[in-house]
Amino acid sequence: FFNCKELDVVLFSDDSKLQTIGKNSFAYTKKNSINIPSSVTTICESAFFNCIELRDLSFQPDSKLQIIEKNSFSDCCSINNITIPTSVKEICEKAFYNCNQLTTVLFPNDSQLIIIKKKAFSDTIINEIQIPSNVKQICKKAFNNCLRLQKFTFANDSKLQIIGSNFLITNRINSIIIPSSVINLQEKWYFGLHGLKSIKVMPNNSKYCSLYDKILLEKSDPSVNIYNSVIYSVGKPGKIEIPNYINIIDKYSFIDCHYIFISFQTN
Repeated sequence: FFNCKELDVVLFSDDSKLQTIGKNSFAYTKKNSINIPSSVTTICESAFFNCIELRDLSFQPDSKLQIIEKNSFSDCCSINNITIPTSVKEICEKAFYNCNQLTTVLFPNDSQLIIIKKKAFSDTIINEIQIPSNVKQICKKAFNNCLRLQKFTFANDSKLQIIGSNFLITNRINSIIIPSSVINLQEKWYFGLHGLKSIKVMPNNSKYCSLYDKILLEKSDPSVNIYNSVIYSVGKPGKIEIPNYINIIDKYSFIDCHYIFISFQTN
């Protein structure tokens, strides 16, 4: 149905056995709503690309969907909100890229989502989001250019391990709490968090901790129980004292800091 520009209605029977919606299947059509059958397990690359009149995207409550592939809903600029089915494990690169009316993305409490790939929700107007507990990786620029995003949180029992570089670009978020499970903050992960005033790390993180809720510290040697490396500071940390156990100040640690007075603790 690629480029069937007059196609405005697509209906599936209640007992549909459809499992895969293939590449470019409904791209460039003008339908304004679609309900994905519960039997569908994969929505392939660009399946609904540039469906600019698609407003109502819904999934059956017993959906078996597991993968939303690359560009599946890119440039669907009329979608306002979506609820990702519990069964989805992967949201792939640019899956909802440039859905520039998308304000709300919800995940069920029992979401099985494991990975949010590069630019999956970039260039949307999402205003808040909570990352489900089973997500282990947020990839590079996953929430790039989400300029209205004001609240970004993680489930208390988060299993997140990796946060990619430039994962989030917005100047409206004032604070962020890193889950205790995180073991890899990739270089420049914080680029784009221009309004951050507070950074905390959940207890019992084996690699990172926060200092004064403004400075992020890292263990350079995992076998030693000392967070000895400064790797990040919020933009306006004010007056801070660097503890005497710090022996590394990493590159970019104090990039774009405007209001800062640093002293070093003496023995």
